[in-house]
Parts: sequence; structure tokens; C-alpha cells
Amino acid sequence: MAESAFTRINALDLSRLTEPERQAATVEVRGLLDAIAASGNHDVETLTHKVALLKIWQKLVHMRVLDVARNRPPPHEKPEATRLFPDSPLFEAAVSENVAVSNADQLESEASGFVIVRTLHEGVVHGMRLPAGVTVETSPEDAASLVESGVGMIIQRADMRPDEEVTRAK
Repeated sequence: MAESAFTRINALDLSRLTEPERQAATVEVRGLLDAIAASGNHDVETLTHKVALLKIWQKLVHMRVLDVARNRPPPHEKPEATRLFPDSPLFEAAVSENVAVSNADQLESEASGFVIVRTLHEGVVHGMRLPAGVTVETSPEDAASLVESGVGMIIQRADMRPDEEVTRAK
């Protein structure tokens, strides 16, 4: 069985990476963070992995900042934004089961014709003024309008807090 991407990225000596390898490592970390977010898991081990990945991300970015401060030129070749460990699963099998569940929730929402949007700023939906931080289930057209205007962001059911209430726009 292939070693998990998390284990491999966590074991890397970041100081020995070239700029293209750093960019590939950044893509790998981003993929792992996306997999964790999609899993919907909030247990201690998953959150510990997330914090470790964010620390790696911070180190990778800081290394690039240091290169810029030292006037090191960027690489001559344009690096491909690919995974550093394409042969490794992004996260453990338990996560992919949860991803399937969240995809089922997404399909249910799509089948009902509604999209879930969390407001980032105060906005108006169907003439109703909504404060920032409210979660609404609304039509795809209204959701697109809220996102385009910067008032809201589309979220998945898996991204919702267990105690979060959803208001359905009519």
C-alpha cells in the first residue's frame, strides 16, 4: 500500500527543496487541506493533521519570501502545478467515505434545485435583507448573484457546523 501523502509531506526536509519542488509541495499541501475540508471530519486527529499542514504551508511560503528578500531569481522554467506525490492517496480511506456522503448531500440539494450560501456581508435575497453570517438555501440564480456581488459564498452541507441553521429563501 502506498504511504499516505500526509506522511510523506510531513517527512520532507523542506530546506532541501528546489523552487519547482516547493511549488509542487504547496500543491500537495493544498490538495491535502482540500481533502480534509471535504471530509467533514472534525476529530482531534484530523484537526492535528490540518494544523501540521498549515505549518508546512507557512514554512513553504516563508522560504519563498526569504528567496525574494535575498534577490534570488525565480526558476527559469515554468513549473507545472502538479502533485508532489501523485501515487499517494490524499487522505485516509475514512475521509473518502465521508466525501461520498457529502456528495450525496450535494446531489440532494441540486435535485431540490437549491444551493446553500453563507453570507459574508449584509445582502438582499428576494427583497429580504440578510445580515452577515447567515446561511440560506436559495435558487442557483440567487446564489450566483450573491457570490458575484461578493455578499456570499456557496458552501456544501458537509462544511456546515452541526448547530448551524439554514433558512430557505422562497
